[in-house]
Amino acid sequence: MGGSGYTGIELLRILLNHPSAVVTVITSRKYAGQEVSRVFPSVTGVTDLVFSEPDLEQMAEAASVIFTCVPHQTAMNVVPFFLEKGLKVIDLSADFRIRDKEVYEE
Repeated sequence: MGGSGYTGIELLRILLNHPSAVVTVITSRKYAGQEVSRVFPSVTGVTDLVFSEPDLEQMAEAASVIFTCVPHQTAMNVVPFFLEKGLKVIDLSADFRIRDKEVYEE
C-alpha cells in the first residue's frame, strides 16, 4: 500500500528479487491504472503489475502480508482493519514508530 513513493518502489524492488515473495497488489492513488514499469522504468521486464486505487477488502483477500508505505497518519487509519482480518502488517511509515502519542505529535 503506497507503492509510488521512494519507500514503496524500493520495497517493490526488494520483494521482486526475493525468491519467496509474490507481490499481488500495489497501490497508488496518483498512478492508479498505470503500469508500474511505465512509472518506474527500472522494473521494466521484471513485473507487469498495474497500480490500483487502495481497496482494503481486495488487498485483504489478495495478500497474507500487507506493507504500508503511506504518508503520516494514513497507516493508523488502515492498519487496524488488516489486523482484524488476521493479516500481518509491516508498516514502513512513521505512524507506529513511537508509541506515545504526545511524543509523536511533537
